[in-house]
Amino acid sequence: PATWEQQVLAPPDDLIATPELEFELGSLQPDTTYKIKISIVMRDLQNSPVSNILTVKTLPRQTSTTSYPPEIAIDPELRVAELNATWVKLVWRTFSEFELQFIDGVQLRYKEPHAQVFSATPLIHRAVTSYVIEDLKPNTLYQVGIYFIPFPEQTTELRAQENIDITTAVENDPYSFELVVDVHHVKMSSVELTWSGVPYPEDKYINIFRAIYQSEGEREDFSSFKVAKRDAPPNTLIQGLKPNTR
Repeated sequence: PATWEQQVLAPPDDLIATPELEFELGSLQPDTTYKIKISIVMRDLQNSPVSNILTVKTLPRQTSTTSYPPEIAIDPELRVAELNATWVKLVWRTFSEFELQFIDGVQLRYKEPHAQVFSATPLIHRAVTSYVIEDLKPNTLYQVGIYFIPFPEQTTELRAQENIDITTAVENDPYSFELVVDVHHVKMSSVELTWSGVPYPEDKYINIFRAIYQSEGEREDFSSFKVAKRDAPPNTLIQGLKPNTR
């Protein structure tokens, strides 16, 4: 040929340490005849050794004699492994060698039932069998499906038989607690109030306790305050009450 294409191939550390070297010459066309020669470039040597010209013909492109339908439905056994209020870990089975020839990657898509568009995960490697979807809403129903991304120019695609429904857990709000109040030691002009139900330590969740009271037949409210302190007894004494008054 008038011109030669070149590929520079070098051994590790540019050192020829064995009498034989093997390199793979890529980017060739199938069913094509090539003429190949090898030149050895050595430092401080102007005349580089050159091999004889070899004639090589590449193999023809292999074509499959088996035809498959445009779509094959499979059961990936998609299920929930772990779940809380804002994320879910999904797992699925390992795919067979037959299935892997149609799978370039895997993607999970999910949405609330009323949503029109699915959200999607990044492309997942076809050998991976689990994934965690994050940033979900608490106590919310989602439809989740697994989708198989085909190779370029692929004529057959895999399809999961059905989606699954999941419901995220209720969010645990540490500030959502129920305060229970009891009355003790009722006297002529005072009464002791006790309470329970506040998580420990109290001063993390409450700044001030306020007891509001009103005598029967009057419209004016009165208040008694107690600053929340760690390990303080859960009670307060209300004084200055009228005797024999509800």
